[in-house]
Amino acid sequence: MEWAVESLGLTKSFKHHVAVDGIDLSVPTGSIYGFLGSNGAGKSTTIRMILGLRRPSSGSISLFGEELRHDRRPLIGAMADSPGGAFYDHLSAADNLRVTAGALGLECDVPALLDRVGLAGKERQKVGGFSTGMRQRLGIARALIGDPALIILDEPLNGLDPEGIRAMRTLLVELAEGRTMIICSHLLSEIEKVATHIGLLSRGRLIHQGPLEDLRSGPPTVAVSSADERLASQLHRLGLDARCDGGAHQVTLGDGWRPARLNRLLVESGVEIDALIPRKFCLEEFYHDRVSAY
Repeated sequence: MEWAVESLGLTKSFKHHVAVDGIDLSVPTGSIYGFLGSNGAGKSTTIRMILGLRRPSSGSISLFGEELRHDRRPLIGAMADSPGGAFYDHLSAADNLRVTAGALGLECDVPALLDRVGLAGKERQKVGGFSTGMRQRLGIARALIGDPALIILDEPLNGLDPEGIRAMRTLLVELAEGRTMIICSHLLSEIEKVATHIGLLSRGRLIHQGPLEDLRSGPPTVAVSSADERLASQLHRLGLDARCDGGAHQVTLGDGWRPARLNRLLVESGVEIDALIPRKFCLEEFYHDRVSAY
């Protein structure tokens, strides 16, 4: 496996507060990596260290197999902070891109770049009049200057309406082809629809990392509800892993088990079942389960 980003023991402390606590990131080359966690989890601090904007207190970062050095680092496209990042609002969309390209010493086909992010025809419009969605798209266009192999987007879905979120998801998948993309967000349900890999951060610690497909293809679960107090003991007798959550028992089904079989055995044992509902994987629930267990 080749890594676009790899960190070992990455830590950042501010006086008595540890913002990032010894994390080992492994972002596969070519992946869409959802870097997820609540506000204050340490996502932005981690990203700033990857971008070279903050020095780690300890640990190391490697980009495409080479350790990050402040005097030499590969081109990374990034969009951070406020919607789309900071712009010159009195300048047009095209001029904002030209200013950035000039500062970086890079060539930039401005009309083609704006067209790629869905802003064709907006070249001469002043950014001060842009909507949140348009600013997000312009921020992504700016991150694409120089055609970097790695793009990092911090909260690209923030402030968008439902239609804007849907359009942005489509754009992100299209732009990720042929490069590595890290998306930082606290909107887990949305990133679940586009990410190939995830890293879950809580209180500065990485509590899970890996391919999203591995979680989706894990053992199926069902929610079983019953007023019968014997349900828990019967599930235990059947050798099934179950936990009570919100009045229902969440049951993990292993090899050889299907919901229909479980229902039949419970009924035959005399347990009256009110509901037995197969459950699909939900990243949001998985995250909260991991946070609670950590």
